[in-house]
Amino acid sequence: MLLGGGSNCQQCGCKGACEKCTRTCTNPHTGSAFQEVYQVWSFGAVNGLASDGYLTFSGDSDAAAGVMVGDGPFYQQIGGSFYLDNSATRFPCGVTVSFWRTLFPANATTDTALSSNTITVTCVTGQFLTAGGVLLNPGESYTYTDIIPLVGLFAGDPHTSAGTVSGIATCSDTLVSIQGRIAWSNSERIHGLHGIVRECYEEGNPCATACDGSQPPSTIYLAITNAAYTGGVADLSWMNGTYVLSRVPNFCSLYEGVLSTDCALTDLFAEQVDNRPLTARYRIDTIKIACSFIERISGVCQAASIEIVNTGTAWNICGTGSLFSGTGATVSTLPGATVLGTCDWEVTA
Repeated sequence: MLLGGGSNCQQCGCKGACEKCTRTCTNPHTGSAFQEVYQVWSFGAVNGLASDGYLTFSGDSDAAAGVMVGDGPFYQQIGGSFYLDNSATRFPCGVTVSFWRTLFPANATTDTALSSNTITVTCVTGQFLTAGGVLLNPGESYTYTDIIPLVGLFAGDPHTSAGTVSGIATCSDTLVSIQGRIAWSNSERIHGLHGIVRECYEEGNPCATACDGSQPPSTIYLAITNAAYTGGVADLSWMNGTYVLSRVPNFCSLYEGVLSTDCALTDLFAEQVDNRPLTARYRIDTIKIACSFIERISGVCQAASIEIVNTGTAWNICGTGSLFSGTGATVSTLPGATVLGTCDWEVTA
């Protein structure tokens, strides 16, 4: 679902003449490194880092003799606020945060359910566009539910798009808050929430053995044919083609690529003097193919997102040749309408 959307800079909360946020990834950068934040009970002690200066832990982590202390319900939360502008070096005009959870003891294979499993993104100032196409103005929030994955007790950072939220500031001087939260009631289950802010580049080789001991492909290709809305609401023929997508740094099964549309910023903001085209962004991750874009619908440029496929099960993006293929698309457009469409697609490496 798409939220908000303003026709002028005052509504989006930007300063001045709606200055566009344009800074790109810097390597090396200034500032301390992002670290994994968590506080969990393990083998008789509470372990982990409560804050790395970007994310901060709060909630219940005390336990004794393999059970939580108290009657519950219990919760853990990790979150932080990020100021995105043209001078930032650690998260230049965009930010990505990953969450995952563990369960102690390691053999607790039953009753793993949570009463709450959410990630909430809130725009405080400016304007923030999530990777899924949700446009947030000041005071607006979007909550993802049942998104934080359960991993093995000693599995460590899964480097997966599951449990990850990201987005960009559509204008400079944007402040966004990101909060991950889990809650449960069974005192015999000791859950642990973990979170980390992702670097915009990759250090080392975290995916060296992700594909049965080898690396996943650095580049994959998405071919789209026969793209069309049902009912002819808009022309989607511009989507047809083969797109090159690169693996996103620090993720083993998340790929992105961009393409231009015929919509410029002047079509959305009357005060904007920048006539450069906006870009669409394709994302292929472990469960879906999605495209967030600005498209001319019924003669008006609007923010929209297309979910081409959502399998609900993890993909293993490994190997060469044809990896996945199919037909189908669900198209969501402003102001909240959902329009069905179709296309044929194939992913190759």
